[in-house]
Amino acid sequence: SSLTVRDMLTSPILQSFDVALNNQERSLQVALEYEDLPIDIQLALPLHIQSSDSDQQEFFRIETASLDITAAGKVDDMLFDARVEASNLRARCQQPLRCTANATLSADSTNNKGQSWSAQALNFQGPVNLSFSNEDIELTGQDAQVTLKAGVFADADTSFSSTLRQWQIEKRQTQPIRAQAQFELNTWEMNYADYALNKPLASGSLSIVDDTLSATINSSINKEFKLNGQVNASLVTGNGNLSFSMPTLTLSQNSPLSSYFTGPTPDYDIIAGELKAEAAISWRAESDGTLSMLGPLSVDAANITGTYEDSYFLGFTTNLEAEFTNPPGLRTA
Repeated sequence: SSLTVRDMLTSPILQSFDVALNNQERSLQVALEYEDLPIDIQLALPLHIQSSDSDQQEFFRIETASLDITAAGKVDDMLFDARVEASNLRARCQQPLRCTANATLSADSTNNKGQSWSAQALNFQGPVNLSFSNEDIELTGQDAQVTLKAGVFADADTSFSSTLRQWQIEKRQTQPIRAQAQFELNTWEMNYADYALNKPLASGSLSIVDDTLSATINSSINKEFKLNGQVNASLVTGNGNLSFSMPTLTLSQNSPLSSYFTGPTPDYDIIAGELKAEAAISWRAESDGTLSMLGPLSVDAANITGTYEDSYFLGFTTNLEAEFTNPPGLRTA
């Protein structure tokens, strides 16, 4: 280590310092508390910290092989825990309150829970750039990998692995936290009761402002079954709404309706014809833990051929207007 002091006998000023901690068997640990949330920080050695008030390009610099941060607690009605590891961290400040940093980030969260959803074993991997100026903070990155091993939403089980092509998180002075990302689901599983979607994929964009999630999603099931939708939901209560449209789906004996789902053999199927649909659904978490759903559903069916139990129908054309009801079900108009 080294330091330089100016005007030591009159008005001492620490002009510069250079500190290196090189014992790789040791680490530097810091315990903090932020708004009743305990945060533990561990910096792996070697650690290099350097500062100089005479360097206009680099007032302060820090380098470390690994920075670990762990936190767990409750925000509003949402429970969470997280462990973040930043490897090859490099940070520099041109002024005391104007800094940039970059690192490779690995974040794990094992248990997150809201009123009507939960997420287990959530993981993030990717490069991160940080910019800090006065009261503004911005995190950006690209081509990050996000995986969820087990999640539950509205009684549906889900898991996925995805790529965030472009993402950004920012906090501007008194404004709420904002986040946005472009995403692609590389693998995705969705199960409800005993049924699951067959080879679902999705891509789109999402944003988070304060505790509200909004997303635009373009999805497919077994490549041909297309669904395009817009979702808005509270991360705290789980309440939200969904509007979606299904472009015309052509069914045949080689691709009947049942081919888009896996599970027990249904007592009905559609083996020919065309389907088109759109819906606007809202849901709310009730005090007993159940989820109520309301909203209209419109289905256009043309030249439908299929089976129901032991019956067979041919060339059926109609428009079905229905509503989602509570308890969960459908009521025709």
